[in-house]
Amino acid sequence: MPARLTPKLDDAAALDQLFAAVAGEQAIGLAVSGGADSSALLLLAHSWASSR
Repeated sequence: MPARLTPKLDDAAALDQLFAAVAGEQAIGLAVSGGADSSALLLLAHSWASSR
């Protein structure tokens, strides 16, 4: 089975790894277009930020 390219929304460890580069920032900005990849990024970022 291939590895998941996108972590599950409830996998806190995977989300922490995904957003490790910006974890220490006070605020981050996301530019989204409304496409599938932008929507996925927005959902992942929301889930990560909500768990912090």
